[in-house]
Amino acid sequence: MARLTVGTVKEASDKAWTAKSHFDELIKEAFEYALPDRNNYHYNGTGKPQGAAGTKGKDKTSRKVFDSTLQNDAIKITNRIQYELFPIGHQWASFLPGAFVQTEQQEQARRDLYALQQVIFTSISFSNFDLSISEWLLELVVAGTACMMVMPGDEDNPVVYQAVSQSHVALREGALGKIDLISRMHKMRVSLVEQTWPDAKFEITEDERKEDAEVELIDVCYYSAKDREWFYDVIVTNGLKSKDEKRIVERSYQICPWVIARWNKAAEEVQGRSLVMQALPDARVLSAIKSYLLRHAALAIGGVFMVKNDGVVNANNVRVFPGATIPVRTTGGPAGASIAPLPVAGDVNLADLVIRDLVNSIHQIMLNDGMPDIQDGVRTATELIERMKELQQSLGAPFARILKEGIVPMLEATIMVLAEQGVIPVEADRKIKLNNGEIDVKFASPLVQGQSIREVEAARNAMSITAEAAGPEAVQLNFKVEDFGAWVGGKLGVVPDLMRGAEERKKLQEQAGQIQAAQATGQPPVGGAGGVMPQQQQQQAGEVPLAA
Repeated sequence: MARLTVGTVKEASDKAWTAKSHFDELIKEAFEYALPDRNNYHYNGTGKPQGAAGTKGKDKTSRKVFDSTLQNDAIKITNRIQYELFPIGHQWASFLPGAFVQTEQQEQARRDLYALQQVIFTSISFSNFDLSISEWLLELVVAGTACMMVMPGDEDNPVVYQAVSQSHVALREGALGKIDLISRMHKMRVSLVEQTWPDAKFEITEDERKEDAEVELIDVCYYSAKDREWFYDVIVTNGLKSKDEKRIVERSYQICPWVIARWNKAAEEVQGRSLVMQALPDARVLSAIKSYLLRHAALAIGGVFMVKNDGVVNANNVRVFPGATIPVRTTGGPAGASIAPLPVAGDVNLADLVIRDLVNSIHQIMLNDGMPDIQDGVRTATELIERMKELQQSLGAPFARILKEGIVPMLEATIMVLAEQGVIPVEADRKIKLNNGEIDVKFASPLVQGQSIREVEAARNAMSITAEAAGPEAVQLNFKVEDFGAWVGGKLGVVPDLMRGAEERKKLQEQAGQIQAAQATGQPPVGGAGGVMPQQQQQQAGEVPLAA
């Protein structure tokens, strides 16, 4: 498939935006309660809605929200996910040889991939990744869909990560549920177009350049299964004196520069669903109850007074404020007081119970139940561990989707940018894919590390039970003890420089065998001075039982 015509690209983009329009109200409400005072449905971040001619800043929504529980939980779970998946200053992923790499090439491939890993994470540490990933995760938690572009930078910052509001992006799914079209609709000043796309063929008049007016753009990235590459087009749709739609940028990528991830999604839906959307019913009710409770508190504090129309008190001239004196003929008697407070009804205790129940429900949905309050009593260590396990289980399915749709493509796009800049030597017309059998990505973040630790504990428990039931010899017979250390090091993410290779372990095993043979015959070992190999090296060589 060759590059599509401007009309065809525009038509495909319009269809994607039409399909997304069914989710607009839901996403707007999610932002209204989780990130109030932010209208994300505008072109350029000015606070001015699309198609509206109102004054900037008049579209705020905070007057509708009277509770901050959902806002706090959204920020807290975003920070928690960033800490669990992308710890700042740490290498949260390791590159390891895949199943398709031959055994004799495993050691060299491991060292080469470790060097590649160092280059990638060094460039990430120089970039704005830690800042952009926070914005990206916040969009994921609130709107259910997170969008980011991975672009080349300069010598100081080789890679630039730009988080894009999903309100400016529409998606289309292709085969196997994979996204095959991303359309971004936004505005940009004329002077910024050439700065953003140096290769843009942007022909404008001198008057249009002097005015520096805003032009409406769509940049569409779509996949061609036949060519096995991504086409990237930037089209000017409005803002110039010439009303014709013009394609000003034509690019092609082997790896998509867009990183799109969804927290959760239903079958046959393109748009993602978020934690905030699940908590919206409780947030609506909680905000309404807080609104009524505030009105009740205002009545209780300020009071409402009844003024008798008896010709003594002029209701139009009475002012009630602290320390005020109101001259009246009588303050009591058979006819009653001229002015009396109006009793305010309402059960505050019942409202408090309902609020507490709604707050707990929102905390549970937003996964904010890791640590109990101190006032609830001292908890045991077992309970805290179980709470952490529950968090890992709750994040398990979304993390798998984030891994597949977000993190791995993000690393692939980073490698592509570094290869184009010559930082990483990659053969021409070759794209490096991850988790394809040659290069496996293993995550070393705290959330994923727990699974590796459980696997190590399972292997250790199996060896211990075998040793207790059948003796240490059974451990040697049933388990590859000589490879256990290397396996544990790989599971726990130990750097290859600290691990012995297969050849080194083989030589140590031969030396241990010679020492044992010499001890049995009373002769010095071949090539040695009759010394005894240290027990630690014998254990590494696999010749000393675990029980020794």
